[in-house]
Amino acid sequence: MTFDLSMPLVLEGATFALAVLVLIVGLVRQGDSGRAIGWMTFVGLLIVLGLTWVAEEGRSLFEGAFVQDGLALFAKRLVLAAAALSVLV
Repeated sequence: MTFDLSMPLVLEGATFALAVLVLIVGLVRQGDSGRAIGWMTFVGLLIVLGLTWVAEEGRSLFEGAFVQDGLALFAKRLVLAAAALSVLV
């Protein structure tokens, strides 16, 4: 099995990595106002949102227990776009 960006769970892994990165940067830069962390979160969410258009529909993992279909990709795009817009507020 080779790794490519269109595999299922890549989007979830990228979102998890972004969350860990934001938390670590937030801990290290405690005295700052948080504007840089907010912009880093916004850009990271846009990158993960861009990865949703690379993902292929109809792929699955764990013998069909995790399916990446059109509805799942739409829901991920909707949630990521809403999260990115809420970071701007």
